[in-house]
Amino acid sequence: MARGHDSFICVFVLVGIMLIAAAAPVLAQKWGEVSSAEWQITPPEKMPEAPAAILFDLGEMTVCFDPFETILERHVRIKIFKKDAGADAATIEIPCLEKDRIKGLEAQTISPGGTKTPVKDIFTKKVDDVKIMTFTFPVIEDGAILEYRYRLINERLWELDPWYFQSEWYTFRSHLSVVMHVGFSYDVVRVNIPIAMQNPVIKETGSIRVPTKTFIWELTDLMPAPDEPYMAAKWDFLTSLRFNLVGFSLYFDSVSFVLTWPEIGENVEKWSRRFTGHDKDLALIADSLCAGEVLSHKKIKLLYTWIGDKIETRAESEDIDDALELLRLGHGTASEKNLALAGLLRTQGIIAHPVFIGRRDEHALFNPDIHRLSQFDRILCYVCDDSLGGLYDAGDELAIFPYLPPKDLVDLGLLINGDSTGPVTLQHFPRPSGTSVTSSLDLRPDGSALCSANVIIQGYDLSAYMKFIKDSLPAADIVDRIIDKSQVEYTLQSAVRKYEPETDQLSFDIILELPHLGAVVDETVFFSPFITEMISGNVFSSERRNFPIDFCYPRYARLRTFVRLSSGMTAADLPADIMEPIPDGLFSRSMKAAGNVIEVKARLDLRKSLYAVAEYDGMKKLFETMSASYADKIAVALGQR
Repeated sequence: MARGHDSFICVFVLVGIMLIAAAAPVLAQKWGEVSSAEWQITPPEKMPEAPAAILFDLGEMTVCFDPFETILERHVRIKIFKKDAGADAATIEIPCLEKDRIKGLEAQTISPGGTKTPVKDIFTKKVDDVKIMTFTFPVIEDGAILEYRYRLINERLWELDPWYFQSEWYTFRSHLSVVMHVGFSYDVVRVNIPIAMQNPVIKETGSIRVPTKTFIWELTDLMPAPDEPYMAAKWDFLTSLRFNLVGFSLYFDSVSFVLTWPEIGENVEKWSRRFTGHDKDLALIADSLCAGEVLSHKKIKLLYTWIGDKIETRAESEDIDDALELLRLGHGTASEKNLALAGLLRTQGIIAHPVFIGRRDEHALFNPDIHRLSQFDRILCYVCDDSLGGLYDAGDELAIFPYLPPKDLVDLGLLINGDSTGPVTLQHFPRPSGTSVTSSLDLRPDGSALCSANVIIQGYDLSAYMKFIKDSLPAADIVDRIIDKSQVEYTLQSAVRKYEPETDQLSFDIILELPHLGAVVDETVFFSPFITEMISGNVFSSERRNFPIDFCYPRYARLRTFVRLSSGMTAADLPADIMEPIPDGLFSRSMKAAGNVIEVKARLDLRKSLYAVAEYDGMKKLFETMSASYADKIAVALGQR
């Protein structure tokens, strides 16, 4: 991923304080006027199968001085090529923060015959502190053009809303103009912008009394960025621009708005001390919980477990004042719980600090050059202790001590420690992760079989089963998760579950009756020895990949099966061995027969958590090979019956 970092500065003498009402309009495309060229547009050559595409997405962002606010004027036009496949393009969601104002929202469908049908129903929903305006275009047909426009007003001058050139649809043209009022200076961070297009076109705009500059970026022929299997932090990778206020200059005075990380840390600590400041009542609670313990590592575990299990995690904050109120209420956000954990630990003489991170599904890419807390969405507790120091997330009730949940596994965070605040490389407790299945199949002449299997789920693979473990649900329910009945029909005869936190393993001893494992054809039984997939299906079927492949953590899968043949049965044909290596990955399978036993071995190794887009073809081939191997049949001759 290419990133650029530069600043564009527009500082002039201000003669009169006013809005930039006189600035020349940049959005020249007129509402409702579709050109003949637009009607003739067909699916792009790069994506002839595209059911819909964005003809243009035009934005003009104006930074105003009086009042201090930013105004985004946006106009989007979409063309439907195939009404059935492209129907999703007809539903639009416009998110903004709760205090933002959306004005002048209108939308309409323009049919190929020129009939215009306006959108009448516009709905608003709220998710946390984000409100989303949504609507659906009427009268969707092949060749129809959909367009909408609105004005978004907010007061976040310090950090303008990012502009995303990409969307889930192919985009013919995406254009952003930033009109800078006199005096403001901004940094711009470019994400995946081609080098030749990184510098904007600059135009003198405004009036003699209020000179301004307009900075223009325009990209064309942008491939879509749909959701993909094993992807994370989608918005971090989209082709985009992000702006941060550097300063403001007026006459001979100037103000810098760039805080250093230590300055930010001092401000954050003024707030976080409500939770982490030493308090005698908080100390009494911690003393009670740690009664009789003198070893710090045991205190860490006791306090972590108590916060995680006894305090409910809620998605939204209720403006809790301090750690004592959180403990009294019995609930709080994940970040508040981790701050309270740090506060409890400090009362026991254990050094603990807040660490800000962006979780893998939201803001995993922390850029230390951008001094903004908006890059983060979670606060963890960092413990400085020789015996059990490290990162902890007591806010995830399904996490296993001392390990973080998978979404917390990021490389960089911001350690808050007053004037020592700064980016920190995050070290995680090593945790081998994967699933192993060792089984015996007693194959009968009619193709049925009795299967006894030992299944071991280890490390981060356990995260998919923690709710079952915590809630003590029947072992049979977990077996249903491990062995998909759509792959092989089975009847569960018994299942014994054993969970060992010390070894970080969940194991099962199971016995299954497989009534239709094999098919009998001409005195030969054909069957697949795979009773479960090594990893869920072949999810990499698309021809191209837009984002890195994120497995969250390195993982393995192992399968070893011994097929015992009934008297008179002999191995007639075994599928060829498979070896499919890729850099930092491997799938292999082998089979051999000795007497009345056929041994099958298979293994999958993914030795890193993140694979680049350039590695997609190799990963795709590996998964195709692995998926196809499940269908390979062993042939067993029945002999005399």
